[in-house]
This record gives sequence, structure tokens and C-alpha cells, in this order.
Amino acid sequence: MEESLKKEIKRGNLLLYEKIDKLETEIKSLNLENEMLKKDLFREKKEKQDFLNTIFQILDTQLSIDNIINTELLEEKQEKLKLIKKKITGILKCISVEETTKVGDKFNHIYHECVNNYNQEKEEYIIKEIVTQGYIRDGKVIKVAKVVIE
Repeated sequence: MEESLKKEIKRGNLLLYEKIDKLETEIKSLNLENEMLKKDLFREKKEKQDFLNTIFQILDTQLSIDNIINTELLEEKQEKLKLIKKKITGILKCISVEETTKVGDKFNHIYHECVNNYNQEKEEYIIKEIVTQGYIRDGKVIKVAKVVIE
């Protein structure tokens, strides 16, 4: 009887070791898959950020074009540029990205970076010109606006 119990225990131990080996192999496989998913996620985040940076560059270009729209461009071209800006703004709205700055807003160091020198000490500064627009997403600043204040 003792002999048969020992054989059963050995067989049970062998089965347990086999199951443990299978579980360890599965864990290693899942860890590898997890690492691959992390790399994919990191790459996707980088691609999204690169996409946003491209959009921001386009909008910065649009902003500089806006400064000459009223004086030098024909009405037809003005309308086309306004339509392009409206479409890009719609894309940003779809991905929950919002502009942070308008001319006439109060200066806020969280959203704005001043690019001009100012000598007067005031309690409050007003944005006179936007050099590059700032953007927020889900309440977080993703690009600080560069502004001229007065």
C-alpha cells in the first residue's frame, strides 16, 4: 500500500511540475506579448504626437497667413484659407484639442509664454498678438502659446 501511495504521489508531483512548466511558459509568452503591446502603444502615442505637431505647424503657418489675409490676398483666396482653418479646427475639436489663446485675453503663464520685453509692472497683462497658438487637451497643456503682451 505504501508503494502504491508513493507512486501516486510521484505521479501527482509529475503532473504538478508539468502544469507549472506550462504555466511558466504561458507567463513568459504573456510577458513577451505585453512588452510588444507596450512598444506598440508607445509608438502609437509618438505617432499621434507627431501628427499633432504637424497640425500645430500648419496652424502656426495659418496664423501667419491670417496676419496678411486682410491686406494682400484676394477675397477668393481669403475664403479658401478660412475654410481650411475651419476644417483643421473641426479636426482638433474631434480629438478634444482646444486653442488656449485669443487676442485681448488676459496673460496666463500656465497657457502663455511672453516673447516680447515689457518694462511696465502691471497687475494684469493683455495679449496683443499671438505668435504661435497654444493648445490644451483634457485640461492639460500640450503646447504653450507664444504671445506678445501689452
